[in-house]
Amino acid sequence: MKREIKFRGKKEDSGEWIYGNLHIPNSLFTGMFICPNTTFGDIAPGFEDGDDFEKASSYGAAIGHYKRIIPETVGEFTGLKDKNGKDIYEGDILKSHDTQFAKPEQYVSVKFSGSGFVVYNPKCCKVCKDGPGYIAHLDEFESFEIIGNIYENPGL
Repeated sequence: MKREIKFRGKKEDSGEWIYGNLHIPNSLFTGMFICPNTTFGDIAPGFEDGDDFEKASSYGAAIGHYKRIIPETVGEFTGLKDKNGKDIYEGDILKSHDTQFAKPEQYVSVKFSGSGFVVYNPKCCKVCKDGPGYIAHLDEFESFEIIGNIYENPGL
């Protein structure tokens, strides 16, 4: 399956959601960043304390386009859309309309398991290779809609 690889995360300074390419800490940069609307490898993030400007300059990196994000809010795009055409990300909360795997109107969240993106409900007692709460692989569902995410709606 070929799908678009993109991420989302909340900006550290404002809490605004940013969508795009993910940059994780490495020997050149500290922190996690997302750069919206670019292709992989186009630019490098702004520098922070502890970053090695000399080393980054030697690679010819452009500076300043990435947005620093809260690492705990990072979610990867699943490659799927909900019934309303919205992109589904890891951490989204979905309302089920598919009775094959879940009760009608059941709320589930999206998480990554070693075998791919799965829908999950910690209150579910079903136990299988993907762990307790696992319901099914996300791409097995036919009908669901995004109603929030685990970061802004933890009570769901």
